[in-house]
Amino acid sequence: MLQFDKHFNLTNCIDKEPTNISNPVFFDIETTGLHHKYSYMYIIGILYQANGKWTLRQWFAEKPSDETVILKAFINFIKPTYHLVHYNGNSFDLPYLQSRCKFHNISTKIFDTLESLDLYRCIKPYQKKLGLEKLTQKSIEQFLGLPRKDTFSGKELIEVYKGYLQSGDEKCLQQLLLHNQEDIVNMSSLIALTSYQYFFEGNYDIIDITFDTNNLIINLKLDYLIAQPLIYEDTQYLLSLNEGIAMIKVPLYHGTLKYFYEPYQDYYYLPAEDKAIHKSVATYVDREYRTPATAKNCYQKTTGTFVPQYTTIITPAFRTEKTTSISYFSSDIDIPNIEEWRPYINHLLKT
Repeated sequence: MLQFDKHFNLTNCIDKEPTNISNPVFFDIETTGLHHKYSYMYIIGILYQANGKWTLRQWFAEKPSDETVILKAFINFIKPTYHLVHYNGNSFDLPYLQSRCKFHNISTKIFDTLESLDLYRCIKPYQKKLGLEKLTQKSIEQFLGLPRKDTFSGKELIEVYKGYLQSGDEKCLQQLLLHNQEDIVNMSSLIALTSYQYFFEGNYDIIDITFDTNNLIINLKLDYLIAQPLIYEDTQYLLSLNEGIAMIKVPLYHGTLKYFYEPYQDYYYLPAEDKAIHKSVATYVDREYRTPATAKNCYQKTTGTFVPQYTTIITPAFRTEKTTSISYFSSDIDIPNIEEWRPYINHLLKT
């Protein structure tokens, strides 16, 4: 086994991001295949902070039998106070590592209490909003504008490692170490992805809520930085994130909508007037001008300007038809406390 240590001056690490993680250890592995039964690990790399310095440590298997040694070195290093940070490690790195530990009869008890953060899971729910076609680590690095010298994929490196086993070529070794190094060091910048998760989970201050002719405009203040400025637009709203400020524009609906009464069994429908009235009032209407209301026609029409909502947050709620999922509330509604808008804003961000 070979062990390599490098020191880095990282100014964009976790202390600047909106997380509660202490003692982070960024972590990545390199393997000879995807299935733990038919392949093995040849590099385990970590990036950790000690005495104010960031250190990259890589354990490298010079031969297949060294896998046991590098696993033990990693397990002996990890402490319960550490917080593992990885990219898609919940699906691959951690299960693979633990399976190989069990294969070599190495205890995995440390993982029962060890906390971890999967940056892939942090960003996956917001892939569409961030305009990301792929969620590979390299595609995320490109999104954040992170440089990379390494040109190999993990699959291509398997052949490079085989070449090293046959020849001991120093060039092969450096290619293998560089790939793992850049995966881990760049991962320390990927921690910035948590800023999007933090925002979409509702961490902001409401500055103001206003209306123009065609839009509801929501201005928000963030007390943290977003990884990259973002503009997202679809038919539901436009979102702009930039420099501690967020702005949401929601298109308004101008026209006539229906307010549906419940329970419809208590109402009559008046076909001539296209509306429903309560039975207590309908007793004064001749029978020939009324029919028992149904769920579909038990409504009162209202014309005006309305704000869409995709879950009924604000009432009274209006609809185009009874079965439509989108409802609306009047733009004239009186909501004196600005904080009462927060549930509506949160539901937009989750849409």
